Amino acid sequence: DNVFQLYDNFALTGQPDNLDKVSRVGTALTPGLSTAWDALIRERMSVLYDSSDSTYKAWYSGHEWHNDPGPDEATSDIGYATSADGITWSKHGDAVMDSGWQDQDPSVVKVGNTFYMYVETTDRPAWPSLDTYRYTSLDGINWSAGAMVKDQAGTPLVWVEGVNSWHMLYEDMVTRGGANVFPINHATSADGITWIDDASNPVVPAEDGIDSCPDGIYKDASNYYHLYYHGGDLPRNVYARSTFPNNLTAWTTMAKPFYPRQYESFVPLKVGNEMWFYAWNTGAYLHLENEYDGILPNPPYGYGYTDGRDLSGYSRFKGYDAGNSLNTSKWDKKIRSGDGSSAAWNFNPDGIEISPGEEESVQSASLLSKATFTGDIIIEIRKKLIGNSYADVSLGTCANDATDIIDEAGGYTEWHHTALKKGYTWMYNQVNNPSSCIRRANDVGVTATNISGDFDPGEATQGVFNDHGNYRGGQTVVDSVRVRKYAVAVPTYAVNAEEETTAPPSGSISINSGAASTTSAAVQLTLSASDPFDSASLIQMQISNSSAFVGALWEPYVTSRSWTLEGGYGARTVYARFKNSRGYVSGAKEDAIAYQASTNPWDSYTGPNGEMHISPTWYLAEGSTDWGFSDYISVVNPNSTPVTCKVTYMTTAGPIVKNPNPTIPANAQLTINPADDLGPKDFSTLVECLENKPIAVDRTMTWIGAGQTVEEGHNSMGVTKPSKEWGMAEGSSKWGFETWLLIQNPNATTDATVTVTYMIEGEGPKTVNHNVPKASRASFNMKDDIGEKDASIKVESNVPVIPERAMYRNNRREGHDSVGTTTPATNYYLAEGCAGYGFTTYILIQNPNSTPTNVDVTYMTGAGPVPVPTFSMPASSRKTINVNSTATLPNPDFSTRVHGSQPIIAERAMYWDNGTGESCHDSIGLAAPHRAFYLPDGQSSAGRDTWTLVQNPNDTPTEVEIRYLTPTGAGNVVFYEYIPASSRMSFEMKRDLPNSRAAIVVVSQTTGNNIMVERSMYWGGADQRGGGTDTVGGFMDATMNGVL
Repeated sequence: DNVFQLYDNFALTGQPDNLDKVSRVGTALTPGLSTAWDALIRERMSVLYDSSDSTYKAWYSGHEWHNDPGPDEATSDIGYATSADGITWSKHGDAVMDSGWQDQDPSVVKVGNTFYMYVETTDRPAWPSLDTYRYTSLDGINWSAGAMVKDQAGTPLVWVEGVNSWHMLYEDMVTRGGANVFPINHATSADGITWIDDASNPVVPAEDGIDSCPDGIYKDASNYYHLYYHGGDLPRNVYARSTFPNNLTAWTTMAKPFYPRQYESFVPLKVGNEMWFYAWNTGAYLHLENEYDGILPNPPYGYGYTDGRDLSGYSRFKGYDAGNSLNTSKWDKKIRSGDGSSAAWNFNPDGIEISPGEEESVQSASLLSKATFTGDIIIEIRKKLIGNSYADVSLGTCANDATDIIDEAGGYTEWHHTALKKGYTWMYNQVNNPSSCIRRANDVGVTATNISGDFDPGEATQGVFNDHGNYRGGQTVVDSVRVRKYAVAVPTYAVNAEEETTAPPSGSISINSGAASTTSAAVQLTLSASDPFDSASLIQMQISNSSAFVGALWEPYVTSRSWTLEGGYGARTVYARFKNSRGYVSGAKEDAIAYQASTNPWDSYTGPNGEMHISPTWYLAEGSTDWGFSDYISVVNPNSTPVTCKVTYMTTAGPIVKNPNPTIPANAQLTINPADDLGPKDFSTLVECLENKPIAVDRTMTWIGAGQTVEEGHNSMGVTKPSKEWGMAEGSSKWGFETWLLIQNPNATTDATVTVTYMIEGEGPKTVNHNVPKASRASFNMKDDIGEKDASIKVESNVPVIPERAMYRNNRREGHDSVGTTTPATNYYLAEGCAGYGFTTYILIQNPNSTPTNVDVTYMTGAGPVPVPTFSMPASSRKTINVNSTATLPNPDFSTRVHGSQPIIAERAMYWDNGTGESCHDSIGLAAPHRAFYLPDGQSSAGRDTWTLVQNPNDTPTEVEIRYLTPTGAGNVVFYEYIPASSRMSFEMKRDLPNSRAAIVVVSQTTGNNIMVERSMYWGGADQRGGGTDTVGGFMDATMNGVL
């Protein structure tokens, strides 16, 4: 009876019965002092995570010392322990429940605010008499008086499906062939008090001589139950899975134990995507760790602790000289220090190699030199009788062997031998089975072999000696242990070696390179970890905002990782811990940072589509001056003073900064030609206002397709911040389209691991993974990912990124482009749209949800709104609406509002042909209308024709102010117009500002009425519509630093 060990299973995403990767995390609970109520810990514990106070809580059974802790004499009580992380536990102290009987194997559930404890109680003199009692508590410490709720029911395991659906799996006893066997039964209850046995009992039959005890249960996402139980005189851990979902009566059991070691009672606890197990270690063991130390981390069963405690009347391990004479100077040496540290036996303190057959005795508590033993060794043990009567005394394990009988003259047994191959474990264990003397530590069921006397290499095995034998008037205890060098190599065992060392990795964590504060919840972590035996590639790590690591997943160790703080402003701490390949976990490492509000007003917007709110910083994912493309960047300065911009191009060769920094006059437009700075190159762009004042930025790309004579182009607004998740409703690699996903990774230190989900129209989602190196941009062809399909796109990344999507058709005669959005919403607004004058308009809708969504569409025309009947979209799907063929409109010009019962994303594409070949443009929508819009590009010269499309989604007319801001700020034009309720109007730039370039600003003048604005531009051909672009604008909702 020793300790609870904590194991974790990082293969839970596979089959729950595939526990080959169960690894020991550490010791959870250890016994108390010899005078404590829990000097011995018994069997199964109960553990749960209490979300009300973010604490792991456990209840366990323990009992005091007894010369003969038999079931007819011993009493046991229930203790309580808590933990912040599930690994390091603090015991409450005194028992929290003491009925005066033998209470053990608690099962605790929490329903509402109440804890319910079910306990196996031996409440009658005749044994075995196992009944289940029920107790209640509001704090897990103070418990009500108990009452029996199920007679002849041991080891109760209670599971609550709902308020009126309680289940109990318990250990029953039946007599078969004159012997007691213990199957597992199932009972149900509506109140947790009155229990009804299942007619199909037993649900897990007992094997002859096997005591089947349920340990733990959990239910997976597919509604299958997973049961862990143990049984037999030799601990045998078994796993079973419910044969049918939502069924606790039919089980499919593994044909072999899932973890056949000296542990039993594996209690599962689901933690995030891992399964943790708390297992009772039924024996003490000696493990020579990679030849450099020998430690006895747990005391042997019964009557002599080895940690230096005051045990008057009981023996300790004592030191002996090579000649076997007692050396009293070594009497009080510890094998393990009382504070639980890993002081160890020193078998050869001088580190001198010993000759074959030479002996080394137990010495001091210092660590053994790693160079001491280079080969295999022999462990020898002997016992001594404590008491005055020698009659009928045996060791209980090999009673018929004369060499096991007590030598009455000296009171000692003979030395017992066992071989130990380096890296393997020697166990000293309670067996309580007279038919078994020796067995391999990792191989249950090996035929007993007496290895006392001379050691036979052919019988090389690991030894297990029973210390609780039959006696009369006395008892035997381990008296001394010695080690000898073995003359020949010990044969290799057909079992897995134990871990080489119990030392966990060391590590550290730093937030933003040790910065004291941050104004952003997005931070960068710097991590370090090392292990004496593992390379960095074998180390795993967990990162969490909680010291309990709730929901944190083990992931490969990296030296840098993006992270998001939680909990709002204030002192924030991030925790890390590290695990080596042997399963040992470091303590929590931490770093703190002050998360505080930014004094920059441009960081204060928290509404939808924050990536489009105007700001001093803008990102453009797409860009090329190669492959026949021309590129220009437009910037609008809406401030009353000049500003200076820093322009950084992110190329495959690294960042390139434009020199010198361009200056923009007050209330003016700037045009940047990247070819002047880069030559032919693919790139992304970062534009920053050095005065920290708001600007707006977009980018236009033009080209002439092969065999064509008319220039085509596309345009997209930039975004003001990267994000880890984006959505784009449009996308097609069908109908002659080529679609490119352009992803900008602005992170200077971390590559982006990107998951792209294509929501294929009529089929469902398909996921593809890509990598984008740090501080660069990458392009991905949709056809290469999914073939020829129509699909919406969802982008998810481990670090914040910026994606755009460009589409081309007819040998690049036409093409359009749009940035994505970070905000699925129940409403989406699209200002542009035309179902006449040769235009065909498509509305593209993405349902990113895991369930179907109802959608309705309203077209806002000059004559009023035109609703469309509601339709349903499947989960993770995309819908295409051809407005021309599905709607009858009183006016060909319209805006659109798309409404979903769940958040959706909407986009609009328009196609036309003026006789020179088909052209197109496209824009993402926004989740809400806004007070003011800023559109950097606009031109009424060089054959360009620019239109400003203003949507009024309100029920009342709205007055708007429209400004055209020229490149010099001189000759700017301002005028006002009224937009009727629920309608849209279009304004041609050349009517008010002919033959010029200009940025556009549109501001609602009607209090409470927000608007939606886009800008379209056309050129080429007799009607100036051989090519065209369109984009939504950046927005603001309130005056900030004098700007609106």
